[in-house]
Amino acid sequence: MSQFKISDALHLDEADEAPDHPGIYVWYGKLSVGPADWDESLNPSNEMAQSQLLKALHDHSTKCRQQALQLNVLGNFTARWSGGLDAVLPDQWNSKPDGPGAPQDESELVKSTVANAGRKDLLSMLDKVFPIFASPLYIGLAIDQTLRCRLKQHRTQFRRHWEKASKDPEYPSRIVKPENFADRAIKVGFSPADLHFFTLHIENADPNRSQNRNERLRSAEWLLNRWANPILGRQ
Repeated sequence: MSQFKISDALHLDEADEAPDHPGIYVWYGKLSVGPADWDESLNPSNEMAQSQLLKALHDHSTKCRQQALQLNVLGNFTARWSGGLDAVLPDQWNSKPDGPGAPQDESELVKSTVANAGRKDLLSMLDKVFPIFASPLYIGLAIDQTLRCRLKQHRTQFRRHWEKASKDPEYPSRIVKPENFADRAIKVGFSPADLHFFTLHIENADPNRSQNRNERLRSAEWLLNRWANPILGRQ
C-alpha cells in the first residue's frame, strides 16, 4: 500500500534535502525579520523599532498581492483595448492610530506594535501559524524528474535573478512576461530569506505501476491549484 510523506518546511537553500522522488511541492513566503528589525534594545529608540517592523510588515504584505491582470477587450468594429491591472495595497501603514483615513485593521496593527512586548508577541504568533494560515505562492509537480532536481532548478533560477537584482534594483521590473515561479517571485519582491517549501511524495509505490502513481500526482496537483489558487501560480 502506498504511503504519502509530507516534508517539514525547508528553506530555498535546502533544496538538496528535498526527497529524491517524484511528487508535489508548494512554495510559501515567510516573513523574514530578526531582533534588529523590532527590538527596542537594538535600536536608537522604541519609535524606530516600531517603524522598522511596520515597514517590514508592509513590504511583506505587498509581496503577497495577487499578480497583475493582463486584459484584452474587443469592441465594436474589431476595435481592441489591451493593458494591465495591478493589485493595490492601501499605503497607510504609517498613519497615526486615530488619524483620518486609517482603516480599523491598520489602526489596530499600529497600536499592537507600540510596545516591545507587543511586537514580540505578534511575531511569535505569526511564526506559530506558519504555514497553516498562509496562502501558498505556488504549487508544482515533479514527475519526469525528482523533487530534489526540480527544486534545485527553482533555487538556481531564483538565485540568478537575486544576484542581478542586488546589483540592479530595476531589474525585476524589466521582467515583462514572467514565465516561471522564480520570475514571478523576484518580480513581486521576494528575497531568498523569505522562500520556504514543503513536498509530498509517495513511498513504497510499486515500481511497475509508476503510471498509476503519476496519474494520482497529476490529479492531486490539478485539484490543489484550483482549491488553493496560489498567488504566483501559472496563469
